[in-house]
Amino acid sequence: MSAGQVVGSRPQGAGVVVDGSSLALELLLTKADYENEPAIRIAISAMHKKDHDLEVQLADAVKKDASTRFLQQRYLVAAVRERCALVMKGGVRLFAHVKPDRFIEIQNSIGVLASEDSWRSSPNCCARS
Repeated sequence: MSAGQVVGSRPQGAGVVVDGSSLALELLLTKADYENEPAIRIAISAMHKKDHDLEVQLADAVKKDASTRFLQQRYLVAAVRERCALVMKGGVRLFAHVKPDRFIEIQNSIGVLASEDSWRSSPNCCARS
């Protein structure tokens, strides 16, 4: 392929971000001179940060419950499996499933939303040991 065919083209691709996600990229190829020699300047433009943030927020909204912000079951199971597949360098893995006593009775008496609100506002709900 000659420089004339390349210059002015806008090939597209994707790059991998440190967190493992991908980022849409577009290359802009233009004629340039480098030390009085013909060259091709490559400009790489990524998706605007605002657009990337919106994309992350939309993906997050799909995966998480709107009221609790916890991962929905399907995404939680996938995240747990992915995390368990990683080799640990040290330490201990813990997974806690908390089910308050008589929670079904509480739900039946005051309703699902009120019972979740009361559980989240409990002082021991998110205590760290």
